[in-house]
Amino acid sequence: MSSSPLASPLALLDRTMPRRIIYAVLLAIAFGIMYFASQSGQRSTSSATERHPAIESLIPANQADVLRQSNVGIDLTDGYLAQLTLNGVAIPDAQLSGDRGQGQFLFQPASGRAVETLASGLNCATATFWKASVGPNQSSVVTWCFTAA
Repeated sequence: MSSSPLASPLALLDRTMPRRIIYAVLLAIAFGIMYFASQSGQRSTSSATERHPAIESLIPANQADVLRQSNVGIDLTDGYLAQLTLNGVAIPDAQLSGDRGQGQFLFQPASGRAVETLASGLNCATATFWKASVGPNQSSVVTWCFTAA
């Protein structure tokens, strides 16, 4: 009588069980990574195509063609404040115009200002904004780009 390794159906199960457990654990880890990656992308930074509900309009619109002295800014719902950055240059609050009570924050390039003229070609603006009652520690960010001629 010879003893065959497949003599018992449980012997086959015993050899494949550790492999199945490893595959199940790896699959669970992969799903966990995908879930956390999708959640971290939704926290506070957005592109202009994923608009925050507080944003009424971006000025100029994302991917617009504008003149080199055009206004740049953001129009938010009432009760929000904002800071602007244009092509990596922070715009001082004193150089912003618009009705802040209405959530309008606009910058027009001019001589003697933080940005004297929009660069010919691609320009990008970033607005950091927050609910006035909460403060800038809980802010959101939107970035959009446009072309100046």
